[in-house]
Amino acid sequence: MTVATLCAEYLSEAEAGRILNRSGRPKAQSTLETDRGRIRQHILPLLGKKRLDEITRQDIAQFIRNVEIGKTARSEASGKLRGRTVVTGGAGTARRTAGLLSGILTFAVEQGYIATNVAHGVKRSSDKKRTLGDVTRLYAALGRALDAAEDCGEDWRAIALVRLIALTGMRRSEAVNLRWSEVHRSSGKLDLASSKTGRSVRPLSRGAIDVLDDLPGAWGQGFVFPAPRIDGAAYASLPNAWARITASPELDEQDRNSLAKTTPHHLRHAVASTGHDMGLSVPTIGAILGHASSGVTAGYIHVVDHALRSAADRLGDAVAEAMGGRQRVADKIVQFPQYQ
Repeated sequence: MTVATLCAEYLSEAEAGRILNRSGRPKAQSTLETDRGRIRQHILPLLGKKRLDEITRQDIAQFIRNVEIGKTARSEASGKLRGRTVVTGGAGTARRTAGLLSGILTFAVEQGYIATNVAHGVKRSSDKKRTLGDVTRLYAALGRALDAAEDCGEDWRAIALVRLIALTGMRRSEAVNLRWSEVHRSSGKLDLASSKTGRSVRPLSRGAIDVLDDLPGAWGQGFVFPAPRIDGAAYASLPNAWARITASPELDEQDRNSLAKTTPHHLRHAVASTGHDMGLSVPTIGAILGHASSGVTAGYIHVVDHALRSAADRLGDAVAEAMGGRQRVADKIVQFPQYQ
């Protein structure tokens, strides 16, 4: 059996719901889409023709190095209208793809195709943790970048999406695919039918509600951020818009450096770091972010009470203040209360 054949079988099993994540649930569709991309873009070009019984630890180490240095980097058609996907390398991509490859090889061991997983224990680059100072600079730079982007005529969907993610720590796919039916304004909560961790109920801060209030078609039907030219589809251009916003020539060099190599997912980590600095408990931060965990959060996640909404409000206000104390969406400026 080749690696390519194994990957095809792994994806077939995952799509059938027989590959479980760390929470014991079938993989979410968004995760499966990411897995397909990493297999197609990195694993198959470098290892697809290899036979399973030929793969060594040295092959895995070389695979990681090749992805790190960008050997698989390229631009490819995305399958969407006039869309392209830029495939990048780097340590983060190599680390995550090696993790997926290790999971696929563990599946091969469970199926009896090989005796051991040679990817176990192979060294990968570690995460570079951001300090609180980094997060503060990131928020300030992002606030100025969003103001500049709006002044330059950037699509309102992109600007509002980035603000919503920054205030809530939502995953990119959750924000992009958000529907009005999942947002409960009066009770201040999100009830996501499908997220990376399954159904997810979370508090919605007043700052996030202000972002949603200002959107064209607010509190209507369908997607909160609809595609501009395709009926019934969600906005799919956030990656390209993010690149324009964070690398704008209107920004000074310091702001561009602060935003360099960041992604919308960094904002999720930034929200967690800000909550920790404010003294919020780990279960509270987990409930705000929609983490799937055991213990307090697991039993609490379907109930959003006043205390949790208050914590989300305080956290959202702190983020808004760090970004400049205002948000500008659809030609309206909303002043945030200052966090004390």
